[in-house]
Amino acid sequence: MVHLRKMLLGGLFIWALFVSCSDTPEKTLPAINTPNPSISPIESEIAPFLKKAQQLLAEGKFQEAVIVCQDGLKIDSTSVYLLNIMATSYASEGRYALAIESLEQILSLEPQRALTYLNLGGIYTKLGQYEQAEPLLHQALEYAPNQPEIHRRLGEVFLGTDRFQEAAHHFSAALDLFPQASTLHYYLGRAQEGMEDDISALESFTRATQLDSGFTECFYRMAQLARRAGQNDLARSSMHRFKKLQQIGNGDPDIPKQLKKLRASILNAPESPLHHEKLGHFFAQHDYVGEAENLYRLTSQLPGVELGRLTRMGKHMLQLKRPETALLLFQQGSRLQPQHIPTLLNAGVALEMLGKNTDAQTYYRRAQQIAPQDPRGWYAMGLSEFNAGRFIEAKKAWEKSFQLTPVQSPLRRVIQQRLAGLSSAQ
Repeated sequence: MVHLRKMLLGGLFIWALFVSCSDTPEKTLPAINTPNPSISPIESEIAPFLKKAQQLLAEGKFQEAVIVCQDGLKIDSTSVYLLNIMATSYASEGRYALAIESLEQILSLEPQRALTYLNLGGIYTKLGQYEQAEPLLHQALEYAPNQPEIHRRLGEVFLGTDRFQEAAHHFSAALDLFPQASTLHYYLGRAQEGMEDDISALESFTRATQLDSGFTECFYRMAQLARRAGQNDLARSSMHRFKKLQQIGNGDPDIPKQLKKLRASILNAPESPLHHEKLGHFFAQHDYVGEAENLYRLTSQLPGVELGRLTRMGKHMLQLKRPETALLLFQQGSRLQPQHIPTLLNAGVALEMLGKNTDAQTYYRRAQQIAPQDPRGWYAMGLSEFNAGRFIEAKKAWEKSFQLTPVQSPLRRVIQQRLAGLSSAQ
């Protein structure tokens, strides 16, 4: 009975560590070109506005981002960085006329920016105005031929105008550059379906659903196409998956509509970590944990994914008791910022949950080496030693953590409780 109590206490201590070491994740910003503040005083002056606007954009707070950009543009009306964030925010809210106005202003300032032509072409594509979109996207491709986003948008234009062979060419080119994008496989499948190449289309749809197990629309198209092709087993399994995903929300008709809207955001911008994370979180909220885990893994593979997002998803995976995926996310975060203490400690927590105590302690020691005066590394080591049944070592680590913890910190009381619990456990 005493041994069992020790094991239960150890499990609870792991979760306490998760809470204590993940409350202060550092934020990183999306990969947007920013000016070097040393270039000119005015760029230094707008730098805080740019940083704040980027952060708000990454968090999906589009109206707030617009306001910050407008304030910064009062100082420098020629900042293409602020104008681009503002245009992106407007477009994300469906305010396309304002987005177009901002982008055209950028073109008047810097007429050779591929990103501006891409964004303008993307808006016209979304609006179904393919004649306006196509020359803009060809111009973008001329300036940046190796950008998968440009090929993807051109593919959408050709798909929307029933030029399926050209669409397939551009979706394939995008996949050569970005092979893990389930959306690109889906679009390629649609182009192949338009070309009446059903076998290739089914292969593309299958690859899309292998990458993204929550891809409702793709499962439906697979089911219909497989039935026409006489592949009845595939048709049945695909329709089963489609119906399962349609049952989300336990009968609430608004929930599937929300799912469709979130998926539409990914279809429109498959390179965006924000939309993938939001859909993953949505699945988790409705107990579709496998689909959530899958979306979080996909998000981690997107270019420009930030430490803050990886940390947030990793914490969620710990809560959902998916330590393998949590570990993957925290390890990626530690590669982005090797000296970020909460990420190192949370990686250790995931390893503890996987029963890999020795590996977990490697992360705790790294945290101690980076920040020997930070009590969290010592506290984590104490929990690890306790879970391994090494109570003397646990006591030493906790006492060290207690000495380093400020008097006003809530962690100080937690450590006192741990030390008291250690005495009773022994």
